[in-house]
Amino acid sequence: MGIALGLGAAVVYAGYITARGRIMRQVPAIPASTVIIASAALVYAGLVAIQGPSLPATSAGWLAIVGLALVSTVLAIVTFLAGLERVGATTAAMVSTVEPAVTVVLAALVLGEAISASIAAGGVLILAAVLIVTRSELGKGAAPARSPTA
Repeated sequence: MGIALGLGAAVVYAGYITARGRIMRQVPAIPASTVIIASAALVYAGLVAIQGPSLPATSAGWLAIVGLALVSTVLAIVTFLAGLERVGATTAAMVSTVEPAVTVVLAALVLGEAISASIAAGGVLILAAVLIVTRSELGKGAAPARSPTA
């Protein structure tokens, strides 16, 4: 089930980037982010209505939620969509594939997490895949990034 959900998430994400690349010509990043975040809030509100709320008991818990909401959600979505608007769907998708490797490095630097040999090998494979895809796109003569004023 986990593999199916992971593959489903990849398909949805790829479709999202592709569709968003087409729509971006018509809707700027901030309004698009607002709709995306509000839609997600409605979904979560529905889940809370079904399961009931599970709220943090401490101020540290609330601080973590505010941090997740503002940095990991709002800032991440707005900057991703602003980047998508500037560089296009293909480049944005390639850059976003590096995210797991960056996450592992940040976990090691900020949280002191250990990086095992298998995790390091996975990071190398991710970076190699990005390089292969990037070189392939450049070899095809991929269209240059659109300027923000175009």
